[in-house]
Amino acid sequence: MKVISYLSFVLAAMALWLAFSHNPASNPAKGSAYDRVMRTHTLRCGTFEEPPFTMQNVNTNARTGIAVALAERIAHDLNLKLEWVPISNFATLGEDLRNGRYDAICASVFNMPRAGTIDYTTQYIYVPVYAYTQAGRTADFPNISKIDSKQTKIIGMDGEGATTIARQRLLNATFSILPEVSSIPEMLTALASHKGDIAFVMPTIFANFDHNNPGKLQKIPGAPFHVFPVSFAIAPNEPALKDTMDIIIQNLKTSGELDEIIDHYDPDKLLFRVAKPYEAEAKP
Repeated sequence: MKVISYLSFVLAAMALWLAFSHNPASNPAKGSAYDRVMRTHTLRCGTFEEPPFTMQNVNTNARTGIAVALAERIAHDLNLKLEWVPISNFATLGEDLRNGRYDAICASVFNMPRAGTIDYTTQYIYVPVYAYTQAGRTADFPNISKIDSKQTKIIGMDGEGATTIARQRLLNATFSILPEVSSIPEMLTALASHKGDIAFVMPTIFANFDHNNPGKLQKIPGAPFHVFPVSFAIAPNEPALKDTMDIIIQNLKTSGELDEIIDHYDPDKLLFRVAKPYEAEAKP
């Protein structure tokens, strides 16, 4: 009888465990992100600070920026609550998406091959990335071949898009990689402190740095080092969530509302707009 009672207890405990582990409400990371969003009526957005896409007021904690406005519009159109989840480690973006730490990364995510760990919504903007160095040193780097030298130290961050592309293209240069907890603007701070020779960032990041540190750094003349399509990011194999977000973004493109959002935060047009997929016929 004791054996039977013990077995009954074990079977009951296993049944409870299975019920709990397969209950979506008790384990929000299970199931698709789309199902989770629709069930909770909440879109959990991973975010990192990168003006003019994502900015946070240190006094009020209010968030603003191109990506913030776009995420707010998606949440509004789907009648969802928006919840922001800070991102502190670029190297684990794919893993965090798969584990359900957030449903999407609602920020300036550069489109690039990530070995099937991340999928992207349709692009909402294109971002040029330029090379920067200390003031007075631009003559040292007249072209890309002068950058790709073992004497050149490039400051970057693990998992960050521009750093990843630079590592692929500049095989002879050396890299000084900042700690994972660093931010992208800190690359320019390190560059200004002569901890390296080159950093690759978008012009809006540099403009903000230059405003606060005038004359410290200069853009190396010439075309962008690379131009990235920029999207929100989701976990792979999430067609329902991707299609839903794509439809809203595409409608904002064709209506002109997306350009209005971008123009508000990038009045100098340092970033590249997405061309409309059509041109309306001119009416007399």
